[in-house]
Amino acid sequence: MQVEQGVRAVVSAVREELSELVVLVQARLHEEVPEFYVAGDPTLSGAELETVPASLEAIFRGLADQLEVEDTVPGVMLRQARLAAQVNASLHALIRKQRVAQAAMWDAFFDAAQRVVSDDELRAAVLRRISQYHFAWNDHIVAVLISEYEAEHRLYFLQRTDRKKRAMVNAVLAGTPPDEQSLGYPMSGRHLAVIAWGEQPEAAIKHIASRLGAKYLLVSGTDDAYFGWIRRAARSTRSDDDLTSVELPPNTRVACGHYANDVAGFRASHARASLAYRVAKLGNRRLTWYRDVSLEALVLRDLPAAGEFVRQELGSLLDGSVRSRTLLETIKTYYALGQNAAATGARLKVNERTVAYRLRSVEGMLGNTVWERREEIAVAIRIAELLEHTRAAHHGLGHPPSDNSQRI
Repeated sequence: MQVEQGVRAVVSAVREELSELVVLVQARLHEEVPEFYVAGDPTLSGAELETVPASLEAIFRGLADQLEVEDTVPGVMLRQARLAAQVNASLHALIRKQRVAQAAMWDAFFDAAQRVVSDDELRAAVLRRISQYHFAWNDHIVAVLISEYEAEHRLYFLQRTDRKKRAMVNAVLAGTPPDEQSLGYPMSGRHLAVIAWGEQPEAAIKHIASRLGAKYLLVSGTDDAYFGWIRRAARSTRSDDDLTSVELPPNTRVACGHYANDVAGFRASHARASLAYRVAKLGNRRLTWYRDVSLEALVLRDLPAAGEFVRQELGSLLDGSVRSRTLLETIKTYYALGQNAAATGARLKVNERTVAYRLRSVEGMLGNTVWERREEIAVAIRIAELLEHTRAAHHGLGHPPSDNSQRI
């Protein structure tokens, strides 16, 4: 075995454990660089759904195909650097994240080399080659990320037209008493916070305010999203949440918080809108209310843990086969219809005996009855659907967002 063959063998061995490695890297990032995630911005959180697996694949490809490091920089890593700049995350933390990931990756390469390269001298040469490339790649990536971060930071905080308003809103969300005159938005009354993204986010928020006949406050958020508040003068617990008649612009989506009163409500509604936004970014709904996804929002605060929970509860039902998909659809329908096998059969257009057979198959694969862990299995299916949509869009798993979601 030549050195190049040994490198490819090690890369192949590590690549086979990509899912586990992604979860490990993300866990280490949050444990060792917690300050990077303080802002809790949902879009920044979602960016690592792409960034971690893409960066690992870039190293695999560069090593296996002997590519120049300059030719393997994933665009998603640059996007994450820009988002970090927009939420004013620490540049030092961004760089530390890269070093932590590098260390975790090197451990994986070292362990794989011990398994697949038996000759000590060849193994040393293979690890030397991997180390040289890996360090050169990370040095180049760090330089590129610093450049991207600094350019975006200047643009976002010094050149955006609404930078002063954003700063005032951030201060209010952080607990500073509002300057209502400067904001041009009264804090008395009840507020509904919304977050819009897509092709025409500003127009979407204005359409909602117009539909409700209400005053609104609008500021730019991260990644071209817009954050808004819609105010009714009267303090009330009434929802006024029938937005079905609002015609949203094409390819534009909205996440909504809840109605809440005065300054405290202004902050609380935005926090819930941010949680709804976090979940909505994983799915494909046009309009998402927090109350409709509150369970998902709770579970997805720790995305790797959520993924592990899904794998633990559903096991081999996640293999993507036609049979497994059929069984998942059957158990989902069975729960939705009050565990009525006859109604499940009618909904799925199969006979009751077929439903019973499928349920026994599910129990055989999971090792317990569908009654014993009904709540856990039902939640796992809901989360699995979101994660499946995410994998289809981003080809990877995400990381856990932080609990603080109020900063713009």
